[in-house]
Amino acid sequence: MSHFLAVLVSFFLISQIANASPGVEVDVQLSPAGNFKAKGAVKGVVKQRGNVVISNQVVVDLNSLKTGIALRDKHLKQRLMTDKFPTAKLVKAKGTDGKAKAVISLMGKQHQINTTYTTQGKFLTSSFKMNLASLGIKDVKYMGVGVKDEVTVKVTVPVEQVPMPKARASVDVKERK
Repeated sequence: MSHFLAVLVSFFLISQIANASPGVEVDVQLSPAGNFKAKGAVKGVVKQRGNVVISNQVVVDLNSLKTGIALRDKHLKQRLMTDKFPTAKLVKAKGTDGKAKAVISLMGKQHQINTTYTTQGKFLTSSFKMNLASLGIKDVKYMGVGVKDEVTVKVTVPVEQVPMPKARASVDVKERK
């Protein structure tokens, strides 16, 4: 039985890695209960050298966000003002050992965030929380159901390995007498 469990867990992990693809997922909690996810498209890459990751090339197409309900999609895009600010951009990010600091541009303002990340295969997945009030988004309610003020954002992008610089050959210099 334990062998079967090990095979099942291995299959699950392999299928998760195989199914990784670039994208953004925003987890929105509702009040008094419930949640939904908004999923969208991402372009860009993160470069990794050793245990250091850097990037300034990631762009999220906010008009690509879909929640599964057309009216909710429309309201989301109105709140994010996608007609004026159609993208969110990573201005700069640098991380080591699974933790990073980044600056993103969203709705015409720059926001500093702390994020955690993992790399699996050819992809890096970063996760961070955003406060909606800091974006000027407050009191979101529809038919008695409200959106909680904090959302969790998960972004998956390709990671490109950058070779380590070659060590300089040491020169053996002998003293002249």
